[in-house]
Parts: sequence; C-alpha cells; structure tokens
Amino acid sequence: MQMPNEDPSARAPELGCPAPTIRLKTSLLVPMADEGEIPITASSSTVAGMVEEIGRRGGMRLLQADGELINFLDVRLNGTKIDLHPLRLATPLSAGDRLLIQLVPIGGG
Repeated sequence: MQMPNEDPSARAPELGCPAPTIRLKTSLLVPMADEGEIPITASSSTVAGMVEEIGRRGGMRLLQADGELINFLDVRLNGTKIDLHPLRLATPLSAGDRLLIQLVPIGGG
C-alpha cells in the first residue's frame, strides 16, 4: 500500500516495503533531505548516482561532464574520502551507509 505523498520509486519493488536508506550529512541546502535519510534507488545506488541525485534536489551540478566531482567538493563514505575507496565514485551504496557531501571552504586574504 502506498502512503499519501510517497514516492513509489522509494520502495523496494520486490517486497513493496520501504527502500533501504543512507544517512546524509551535507553543508548544502537539499530539499526533501531534512531528516538526513535518503532512499537508495536504482539511479542512486552508487556514490556518483547519489551525489547526482543530491545535486538535482538542490538545483546544482555536483559532477563535471566527465563524471568527476566538481572542484572544492569533499565526499566521504562511512568516514573515508571517496578517492580512497577502490571503486571511487562507482562504489555501491548499502543500507545504513553514511555519506558526507560538503563544500571545502576556500579563502584568501
């Protein structure tokens, strides 16, 4: 049974139960991510897919045309910089993963 205002793509189709989620922490303003729980869908099942989804929700582009992160963006999966994961942005997400997406502060003086 679908709940009112529920995104049907956010449900695991094989069982009709809620899709697995990750915990998101970000310095970006992202609509519909207030509680930090983001469902893993077919299009957001990797770090790159989730970063793209978060950017879409926030109205910004977080990946360059070549699929790499934009400059000054720090992405960590379960506390480890994504560049240190063997599959980098292609790393699959699992239920309960913690994803950090934040702009790296830069400045001068």
